[in-house]
Amino acid sequence: MEILHNVILVDEWAWKKEKNEIFSVKSCYEWLEDIERPTNEGKRTFHCNFVWEPRIPTNVKFFMWSLMWGRILTVDMLQKKGIQIQNRCCLCKTEEESMPHLFLKCRFTMTPWENLLTVHASTRQTLPGWYTVTDMLQSWKDFNSREVTSEIWAILPYALLWTVWRVRNEVIFQGGTADEYKVIQRIKATIWGWLNIAHMAKVANAQCGHLYF
Repeated sequence: MEILHNVILVDEWAWKKEKNEIFSVKSCYEWLEDIERPTNEGKRTFHCNFVWEPRIPTNVKFFMWSLMWGRILTVDMLQKKGIQIQNRCCLCKTEEESMPHLFLKCRFTMTPWENLLTVHASTRQTLPGWYTVTDMLQSWKDFNSREVTSEIWAILPYALLWTVWRVRNEVIFQGGTADEYKVIQRIKATIWGWLNIAHMAKVANAQCGHLYF
């Protein structure tokens, strides 16, 4: 007992998923992915960078984060929460609404995808069999037809997904109408708007740097 008398015991939190035992958000999400992933599925690339690195508005980043984690409240998700509602996609009006359907498989959504992927119809590519948004973003860079500048290509899927979601909500909650080709023009306007904001931010940062240094 005399030996232990001078020993001071301190309780400390230790995060075993990092070598330094210090908690990090990235390792936490990777751990959560491991828990939810089926045992026969290979390790996926952590998709944090798909959300936070692109030069898109912050509210769109939060939307993408929710979408990639399957938290967007499509009709099938509302049904799972016990809300009694008929499941019918308001854009194509033929299939049931789910995240894969609404953003990647819907007949309405396919028109913007096919028209915006390439400039010239003669070289337009067939869309891959994407099932999730994560699958699409993981292969997006390699899928570039090189007919679209890298700046536009980098944010094109985000503008498309965001616009489709907004149009869907306008149809449901505001009695709006959905027109594929008007949506395409709206996506283009969104891209140019984001690029303009990013350019102005870059100029402002350069000016600030000049002032301080």
